[in-house]
Amino acid sequence: MKKVLLFCFLMAAGYIDAQTTIQLNIDAKCVVYNPLYHKAYVAVMSHDPEYPKSILQIDPMDGTVEKRIILPKLPSIIRQSHDLKYLYVSYNYEPDILKIDLEDFVITGNLSTGNLDVIDFVVLPSDTNTIIVIRGDSGSPDDLVMYKNGVLQPKQENLTLINFRHYA
Repeated sequence: MKKVLLFCFLMAAGYIDAQTTIQLNIDAKCVVYNPLYHKAYVAVMSHDPEYPKSILQIDPMDGTVEKRIILPKLPSIIRQSHDLKYLYVSYNYEPDILKIDLEDFVITGNLSTGNLDVIDFVVLPSDTNTIIVIRGDSGSPDDLVMYKNGVLQPKQENLTLINFRHYA
């Protein structure tokens, strides 16, 4: 089923007439708006005829697709660092998280979570290189872990789902 991506950003209301709606025919999985660069970043599904399995940089003022990163797998979740300079992308049912530098719009890193898939994740507000990840698969309970600079950190008693939700 084709999803229609509508850009009607309240965050961008200062830049776009609040009555303007821009419609793009993109099979979008998720979207985030970056107020630092005034861009929207969209994870695109594999069924999209024009931009399958991609991350797009879109100008929300006119709906122009400005840049594209083609991915080898289906993107699932996208998150921004709190300094708004990086985008993190997980794959659908895969154990990887990509790091994209938004200034140059290039992949600068790949975090592997071993043999467990990424269920959800957050980037810590104080450190763009620290990511809390919920990992799991169909046969095991979910696992909450922390990666710093791509390295799995030892288990911490105070790293709980409550702390994870605080950062989300």
